[in-house]
Amino acid sequence: RMAAVHPEPPPAPRELTTTMQAELPHATPARHVLREARAKMLFSAWFSSDTGILATGSLVDKEVALWDLRTGFRWVGVTRGGPVYWTDRSPERGARQFAVAAGDGLGVYSICADHGAPCLLQWEAQALAGHKVSALSYSPDGQHLVVVRSDDGCVMAFRASDGELLASMEGRDAGWQALSMHPMFKVGWQGGLSCSQDAVAVVSRCQTNDGSGEFDRCVKILSLPSLVEMATVQLPLSGAACSLSEDG
Repeated sequence: RMAAVHPEPPPAPRELTTTMQAELPHATPARHVLREARAKMLFSAWFSSDTGILATGSLVDKEVALWDLRTGFRWVGVTRGGPVYWTDRSPERGARQFAVAAGDGLGVYSICADHGAPCLLQWEAQALAGHKVSALSYSPDGQHLVVVRSDDGCVMAFRASDGELLASMEGRDAGWQALSMHPMFKVGWQGGLSCSQDAVAVVSRCQTNDGSGEFDRCVKILSLPSLVEMATVQLPLSGAACSLSEDG
């Protein structure tokens, strides 16, 4: 006869001891962040290990809130005129620059040394004033910033330091359109845009070749920063995200 084998129950989650709380000072503010995420529809966030700051973007309050995870102090760094669909930090080491894609355009800011002070606006994309921008991606070296204009799916590349528009690509004339909103939830959606050092991948709707006028899901690979079309990767109907390695 074979003896019945009873699997061991999973270990109970550890309680935070005083020592652990000292090592993880973010434990208390993390609960506030989770509570705020549910109430204010936070769909994007980034963390800076250099400064110990967590940033969250809110659709409801149209703001980017900053949290000092060492103290739990929270303050509003940026207030926009439209919902904040996405925010991301420059990947340059030690950089205090971050970008905000919102319902009223694109802005790039820097965090002040004085925590509690509003962030400084470095530049605003004039070509996107009044347009909804819901996806953005920095190149791995932080030199370029790529966004998708939600109105028409136009892909645009900017120089991250001063906001100069380097190139734009409207795929409609070529039979494709970049997807800037999540196809199911219709909110800001970073999964559809990804940069490597010299290329950008964009999840798109591509017109089929059978003359039916139907569209398939695909990924367009564009050069960076010129945004010249390089390749097309077909996706299954449910495919909705892409990611490039840093070296392409």
